[in-house]
Amino acid sequence: MEERIKLKLAILQIQKHYTFDEVLFLERAKGVDKDYYIAKFPLKKFYRRYSIQEE
Repeated sequence: MEERIKLKLAILQIQKHYTFDEVLFLERAKGVDKDYYIAKFPLKKFYRRYSIQEE
């Protein structure tokens, strides 16, 4: 449940800075970090990554 809350908070932070035509991808990285990938369609081009560390 705690991970879901952190994901929702991260999505809200990202939505403040990006428009809704951008798509958010979540991929679990090795270790304890969660990496959030944002890409634009239809090109599906990666252009930024956010990491949220476990506290």
